[in-house]
Amino acid sequence: MTLFKQLLDEAIKLAITNDDLAKELFRSGDVGHLQRWRDDGRADEIWEALHPGRLDARVGCVVFIYAVLHMRHLAEEADQLNKAISRLKRLAPKERRRAVNRLTRGELSPQEFAELAAFFEKAETGSATDFFEPIFAVRSDKHGTRQRQCTIFCRLVSDHVCRGTRWHDKEVAALGEIALNRKDITADMVRSYRDAGRRDATRESRRKA
Repeated sequence: MTLFKQLLDEAIKLAITNDDLAKELFRSGDVGHLQRWRDDGRADEIWEALHPGRLDARVGCVVFIYAVLHMRHLAEEADQLNKAISRLKRLAPKERRRAVNRLTRGELSPQEFAELAAFFEKAETGSATDFFEPIFAVRSDKHGTRQRQCTIFCRLVSDHVCRGTRWHDKEVAALGEIALNRKDITADMVRSYRDAGRRDATRESRRKA
């Protein structure tokens, strides 16, 4: 077994102990993620492609493993935020009517109503990029959680492993399949997710300028 896979195996054993250190370092789903990674025939190839000549770099391997786990956590959390924003967008008209009724009954001041109305308008007409960083925002809710997590994870990992102007879409796609337990992520999909996020970031930057 290579050093990289040995370290994955050590991480699995630590996570399974469920002691205080394990509870601090790992979350739900990490054991399955690590097991899929250890057992995947591409694991060493991915590490070598991203870090040429560093197969014996123990510290680098450990940092990379935990970084990828953390990026899956971030993707899962951002997915829930996207879901909440989508729900808010659907509820905005109803909540606006409630605010009007409260204003009429004197339960809201005109200033409070104006602030709420502006918020509801933003929720209805804006996108998730109005609420948090574009890299975490997924405009379409068509394919639900599965696609949102994939999009966000691939964007995060792409930025993390980029070397200058060189992207590693093939390796990011493989890491996405392992992390999210999928078999259908391609390099073209990774490129599309990344480009869409960069366009959103550019639009956001222009709005703020």
